[in-house]
Amino acid sequence: MNNTKDYLLNKVAAGLRRMTVTPDALLFFDKEDLFYDRKSICNIPIYRTCFIYQGNGQEELSFYPLFNDPSFDSIIEVTNFRKGYEEF
Repeated sequence: MNNTKDYLLNKVAAGLRRMTVTPDALLFFDKEDLFYDRKSICNIPIYRTCFIYQGNGQEELSFYPLFNDPSFDSIIEVTNFRKGYEEF
């Protein structure tokens, strides 16, 4: 798996292009400290956390879109992001 900074930025951009609603933030699962110097990507704030293994057999996402509105059903948007991210 290619985890260079530019490669991951392109994967995030591909995921964002598939979404119809812009997320309020991106959660970055920081396993290699690649984005310590960035506060945002595409003007979307980045929040960092330690790496969490999802264990669902799908590609591990380094980024995950977050939405502030608790009434917003984000499942479709997260699925769209995942598709774009994985297809890049």
